Amino acid sequence: MARRLISPMNDYAFKWVLGDPNRVDIITDLLQAIVEDIPAWEYEKVQIVDTHTIGDLQDDKVGILDIKLETKAGTVVDIEVQVDSLPHIWERMVFYSAHLITDQISRGQDYLAIQRTITIVITGYTMFPNDSDYYHCFTLYDQKARLEYPKRLIEIHALETTKLPSEADRPHLWTWMQYFASRTEKELAMITKDYPAINKAVGVLKALSADDEAYEVAEKLEQRRRDEASRLWGAMEAGRREGRKEGQIATARNMLADHASCEYIARMTGLTLDEIRKLAGEA
Repeated sequence: MARRLISPMNDYAFKWVLGDPNRVDIITDLLQAIVEDIPAWEYEKVQIVDTHTIGDLQDDKVGILDIKLETKAGTVVDIEVQVDSLPHIWERMVFYSAHLITDQISRGQDYLAIQRTITIVITGYTMFPNDSDYYHCFTLYDQKARLEYPKRLIEIHALETTKLPSEADRPHLWTWMQYFASRTEKELAMITKDYPAINKAVGVLKALSADDEAYEVAEKLEQRRRDEASRLWGAMEAGRREGRKEGQIATARNMLADHASCEYIARMTGLTLDEIRKLAGEA
């Protein structure tokens, strides 16, 4: 009989495995796999600065599911997982990124105090239905001149576990995504043993899953997530039925900005294909 396993994308498991300051080597390794241009010396001191604890999650005190950390050079990183598709996800990510910047100068410092900020989201759903790659990095960029902003201060990294290819294209990152995509111990067992930090994460996750109390807490949080997702989609459906055209159009425009297909937008908003093509300037 297969043993139970808490999903690596579960709020509780994510915080427990990667957010413990005593296991900072695990989240440091994940960061190294995602952001390859951070120099090695910055990793000599990585500090988790997240103030929300596992206890907060257990007591339903907060809905903050991200992990914040700083490198030796002061680079600020925010990492989160999202299982369900959420409205305005990109507005949220920009807001988080802006908050990481303003936090750095809130103590009366000048603009020179601003260090590089990195926002990372790992999803259990497809964000870019018209693109096959599972990893994207967004920065400030002049499209016409093909010129990147002189100083790299803000960037957003997006990773989709739903698009993981069958063979490793970026071995270190691919292996981490294989970990997040795992839902059974058999799938975890298939992960290569070449990366000690990932092996450690697997071991911590297995131990957590075997603990009855921890498993109960994880299940409670998972049910809360499902309930919240159900309420969200229920509200969207109610809006469609009640004919809230303005809301439908706003949703469609956001989805077009995310490069969703017209057919997919029609299915999600209830608008006709002609209406969506008109919004996209295709009609």
